[in-house]
Amino acid sequence: MVAIEIVNPEEKLLIAGANGLGKRTEFDDYRVQSRGGSGIIAIKSDKVAGALSVTDEDEIMMFTLKGQAVRSPIKDVRITGRAASGVKLVNLAEKDELIGISKVIATEEDQSGEDDGDETGETFPAEAIDE
Repeated sequence: MVAIEIVNPEEKLLIAGANGLGKRTEFDDYRVQSRGGSGIIAIKSDKVAGALSVTDEDEIMMFTLKGQAVRSPIKDVRITGRAASGVKLVNLAEKDELIGISKVIATEEDQSGEDDGDETGETFPAEAIDE
């Protein structure tokens, strides 16, 4: 198993393969299976790097075997059917592969553009913060 997600009908399933290809699909494209089910092909890749439940407003970080980290908005990945092969999520160097994906969680600093200040925009030296 690579990932598990709670299904939210307002979100889409993003699946990324180790080859750098990925796609967004509706959850309805995947049938529900009972206990004896043998699985459903989600992406035609030799390895799956990750799967996430995403919205158009989300951003993801992609990590490669050779240490590359790429941040990308989800809205750039078109919504396709389950049978589609996907679109290129990241450019990979020779003998590199995608090893993981993660949702970017925005913090208050990310949203306001401030780093170490208070509401007035002042910054403080580290020793002043510790006191």
